[in-house]
Amino acid sequence: HDSAVWPADQDYLRPIMATAFLVVIPMMAVFAVLRCPMTFDRFRSMSIVKALVLCTMVDSFIFVWASAILLFGVGTSFSGAACSVAIIWCITFYASSKVFIYLFLMERVHLVHQYTVAGRLSRFRSPWYRASSVFFVLWLGVVVVMAIGRIAELRATDGACIIGLKIYATVPMLVVDAAVNIFLTTAFVVPIARSQFHKARRLARNSCIAAVAALVTSFANIVVLSVQHGHQTSYVCLASCGIDVVVNSAIIFIITCGDRDGGDSSDITSVQH
Repeated sequence: HDSAVWPADQDYLRPIMATAFLVVIPMMAVFAVLRCPMTFDRFRSMSIVKALVLCTMVDSFIFVWASAILLFGVGTSFSGAACSVAIIWCITFYASSKVFIYLFLMERVHLVHQYTVAGRLSRFRSPWYRASSVFFVLWLGVVVVMAIGRIAELRATDGACIIGLKIYATVPMLVVDAAVNIFLTTAFVVPIARSQFHKARRLARNSCIAAVAALVTSFANIVVLSVQHGHQTSYVCLASCGIDVVVNSAIIFIITCGDRDGGDSSDITSVQH
């Protein structure tokens, strides 16, 4: 069989996907460059929030670039090993992208809640940050379940690479992802939405819109996986996960455009005074 098996009656699919990758790869590269400090001194003095934004962009770029290599270069149906690499790659970079995004959201929650009547709280003395850490650990547990419940096999009829996740990995992924996003967004938005500053209220509104968009994208991705009972052809799985990762990265890029260095700490700080 061919190293890459595509539907015989859908010849248009391969050039469309190739074009999409050709557009998305340079787009993610631009996002990463625009969030990367141009001098060593500025790079060394990056805040945690800005560093996490940059890591999210780089992670997404690597995922999309490597997916293109697997699909259009090596071929996921080349061998059982190539098929296994596809799902391992997908889980690794999908999960790590979520890790960077959750850490970014956790830092924003900490920036909002770090000042109390008693003074400034460190991260792990803050009840909000500790609660956020619990959700973060839950996601790490889901990543382990995803790795255990992965599916990678060559279809007997045509040798197509079939990858995905078993149901016991898909359901926790959906539930925890939604719970983490809702909690972290709510913890960030509620206090700044009450601010008298227009800039802070606008930030709260934009964060809510971004959270809804991210949830819808992730939910659609997982629904597609569930409908196909965890068994997807490699190009469907890599493309759907790629869309999820790229959309989330684009959202992070857009909501951090208010500050020329790629952070929103200036807006958040206005809430605290």
